[in-house]
Amino acid sequence: STKGTELYQQQKQKHDLQKEVLSTLFNYHGHSEEPPERIVKDLNKKSRYEHVVFEPPKDFPEEIEFGMDFSRPENIDDPEDEEEYKNVRRAVKEFRVAMNEYYKAVCCILCLGYI
Repeated sequence: STKGTELYQQQKQKHDLQKEVLSTLFNYHGHSEEPPERIVKDLNKKSRYEHVVFEPPKDFPEEIEFGMDFSRPENIDDPEDEEEYKNVRRAVKEFRVAMNEYYKAVCCILCLGYI
């Protein structure tokens, strides 16, 4: 019966530890119910750039040109590339239709209360 006693003591220790952890979590006295004070940056202090900034610099360009062209290149005449593009588009459309059907099925199941 020593194994039974040891098992009982282990279970009791585990239960006591769980009880202690839960009581510590829910009875923590380190914080108060008062809201924390709002932290406001002192505008009189200088920033790391040695001055307070209120607006963009005067010599800042209004619009920045990046020189990127996102249009589709017109020199794509390779029929394999065009066929691959069409296949990818077709696969994406099929995937989207399948996802819409799954979504509708889940909505019906939820509305009927099966879940």
